[in-house]
Amino acid sequence: VQMARAYGASEVIGIDPVEERRGMALQIGADRVISPDQNAYPPGRFSDGTMDAAIDATGLKTSIEYLIARTRKAVVIFGVLREEVTFTADLWRGGFSLLGYGSHNRAAGEKALRLIEEGRLNLAPLITHTMPFTRYAAGVDLLRARQAVKILFDPWL
Repeated sequence: VQMARAYGASEVIGIDPVEERRGMALQIGADRVISPDQNAYPPGRFSDGTMDAAIDATGLKTSIEYLIARTRKAVVIFGVLREEVTFTADLWRGGFSLLGYGSHNRAAGEKALRLIEEGRLNLAPLITHTMPFTRYAAGVDLLRARQAVKILFDPWL
């Protein structure tokens, strides 16, 4: 949400099945939030209300396919893909782009740090838990159970 805003998105819509995370999306700057069901945002790449571009941060097949069906120009996959994503050939009509995020490198990290220093990224609301490194496995369990958004593992705890 904050990165989209930092890079000039005019409207940012948070889409999440979990109500608490939709609330967090509003807290960090989304203009509005919806649940990813057919009625909340019906498919149709060229209908009224279709998104111009979308960023998937989950890497989940269902999320990516949901966005492809509702986005006019481009879907960027920021999350780590764990399964095959399918789409139909008609997707390419109209100049659609499906992009992977390949910039997990030092330059991208430095750019993110600059955005934090400039106050354009506020990560504090995303950190739902702080734990010592000795509880790493328990933290991963919280993430897998979707009981945490981000965990700060503090070496001094």
